[in-house]
Amino acid sequence: MQNTTRIDSGTVQVRCASCSALHTVRLTAEQEQRWRDGAYIQNVAPELSPANRELLISGTCSTCWDALFVDQDEENHA
Repeated sequence: MQNTTRIDSGTVQVRCASCSALHTVRLTAEQEQRWRDGAYIQNVAPELSPANRELLISGTCSTCWDALFVDQDEENHA
């Protein structure tokens, strides 16, 4: 949540905590407020992709997330 900036009434910008890249996510002000008030993002904005929901939750973009867990995936398939 700390890396999230509202751009307009329907868009937030999120900076990845790992690579510092900026990502744009469609999220209304009402959805953002409900999420900040403690509602689960998957209930507030079910239309978001799992990658965008994770970006909002953890501040980690999908590229960095995949890089963090690549070794575990390879171990599980070995």
